[in-house]
Amino acid sequence: MKLRIRSYYFSSALLLGFSALSIPILALVVCVAYIKNSSSARELLKNDIADSERITSHSITKLFTQAGAAAKGLAEIAASHPNFFSEPESQSVLHSTLAVVNHLGGIYLTLEDGSVRAATRIDNTRRSEQPEIPQNALWQTYFTDPVVEGAPQMRHQTFFADWPTPLSTLTSTSPFDARLHTSYVEAKKRHKLFISDPTINALGGSSVITLAAPILQGEEFLGAISANFAIDEVSKFLADNRVSPNSVTVIIDHANQLIAPPLVGETAMDPTLRKKLDGVILHAEILTREAQGSSENSSEGAVTFLADIDNVASSVSIIRLPSSLGLRWRAVTIVPEDDYIGPLRSTNTLLLWLLSVILPLEWLMIRWLSQKLSRGITCISSELDRVRKMDFNPTSLSQKEHPIHEVAELHRGVDLLESALRSFAQYIPMGIVRQLAESGRPLALGVERRELSVMFTDLENFSTLAEKLPPDELLSLLSQFFSAATEVIAEERGTVDKFIGDAVMAFWGAPIEVGEHELRACRAALRLSHRIQVLNAQRAKERRSPIHIRIGLNSAEVLVGNIGSTERLSYTAIGDGVNVASRLEGINKQFGTIICISDSIYARVADKIVARPLEEISVKGRRGSFMVYELLGVRGSEDVELAPPNIPVNA
Repeated sequence: MKLRIRSYYFSSALLLGFSALSIPILALVVCVAYIKNSSSARELLKNDIADSERITSHSITKLFTQAGAAAKGLAEIAASHPNFFSEPESQSVLHSTLAVVNHLGGIYLTLEDGSVRAATRIDNTRRSEQPEIPQNALWQTYFTDPVVEGAPQMRHQTFFADWPTPLSTLTSTSPFDARLHTSYVEAKKRHKLFISDPTINALGGSSVITLAAPILQGEEFLGAISANFAIDEVSKFLADNRVSPNSVTVIIDHANQLIAPPLVGETAMDPTLRKKLDGVILHAEILTREAQGSSENSSEGAVTFLADIDNVASSVSIIRLPSSLGLRWRAVTIVPEDDYIGPLRSTNTLLLWLLSVILPLEWLMIRWLSQKLSRGITCISSELDRVRKMDFNPTSLSQKEHPIHEVAELHRGVDLLESALRSFAQYIPMGIVRQLAESGRPLALGVERRELSVMFTDLENFSTLAEKLPPDELLSLLSQFFSAATEVIAEERGTVDKFIGDAVMAFWGAPIEVGEHELRACRAALRLSHRIQVLNAQRAKERRSPIHIRIGLNSAEVLVGNIGSTERLSYTAIGDGVNVASRLEGINKQFGTIICISDSIYARVADKIVARPLEEISVKGRRGSFMVYELLGVRGSEDVELAPPNIPVNA
């Protein structure tokens, strides 16, 4: 682990040194350039603010004055020649006016007798409202009869694709009395041009603004000329006459309600602009009051100030529309600073771009070099950690030759250590090897007293089998038996002590203490017995004779540790408890059983196992006698290897 930490420190030091030397210098250069350029850019922006106010006011006023002039001009013609608009020839005048003022959607002449003569454009909304309209129609003119009380008012429509050639005509009932329209009522009441707030067009269903000019002969009101245009047209007009490429101009009323939103292209609102607009409208009054406290031109009905809109530095202009229009509307224009100072920021952009490209490239190069140098040490640390955990599966890194000679020598040393430990583990229990590797202490003679559960197991009639079977088959049989035994012992966290001919000695509780080692030993014995039965079923299919095993288990305090000479050691357990386990293994022959356990095992796990008493026996060289039990299974277990048989048991 120390080697790994030093490797990381080495790599980090290279990266830290590079960052400390290069990043502050480059950052200083960028900051100086940014400050100088921004100062010049803001001065330029300040000079352009007055021009932007003038352009915005002119553009918006132009939108309404064009429509108002058209309505007033037609009203004067109607007042001078009252009968002219009763003739079909007047349709050409209405159509030509509509064609000249592109943003108008329709022009309507309404007289006091309720009759109407009009020219309108045909859009998708009108087509959806009147399916009878020809698909290729672009224009329509219509007139309605005077209103007669008690009789339906008829509307006579004519549709055109190319003026003045008609496509078709249509006669239907007029849907409403035009004299009741708000714009007509207001023009009659005021005797001057009236501009409405946005309303829903009764014929088309779209949101429109209507202008109405009264037709007057002296003080006598004869009717009104109305012209309307859709809110989308207002927005399109504002977009076409924007102050700068990314500026946004909208119209709000005295209550900050949106009259005309911005458009992107001609049809859809940009969500980003919508978000900007919401913020401006929400704070319009606050920003206006703040600006009026310091603005030089606040008395002229326009205030300008700088604000962060959606974290974008912008110039905000709030301009009141000319009083001649009779509206309490204001135009709000948002001009991003970048539209004016973008070219002056090109140097900053270039520097930032170079910084963003060069720094990562240099950082990657330094990182690659540091990793190249430290990779060998890191790899060695990883390999040592793997070997310490007794993981002898080589990794891809361990197979590569490092270009640095000294590091390659260390790799070879680790490989040699791994090979030695792997060989050592073939003769010494893995637990011992792992314990030695983790403790760092050398092997030495010494034992300690510890409570262990000891197992002895061997093959029944092995001598007879050895005489009958060929050597290779005998070796295969032993290998299958030993493999099954070591597997179940490892599964139950036991330690294989040694192989003695055809016998296996194992114990639980050393070198690493485990809980419930008596129960674990019982489970290992049951699993081994079951797996030998499975092995015999396979051997029967192969027409080979079955094998039988005997297992003895005992729990006692024994001596365990490194026993032998200074030249050769063996980690094992000795004592009376070991002898009893060996004797129990042999007693199976006397009772015709497979697993015999001592009363010391039974006393500790009697409530968890199923066993039947066999007989009290005495062991040669040992005083007293003890009860021997046949182990049958684990109580309540659903594991097929541990479940007891369904037979009566005296437990």
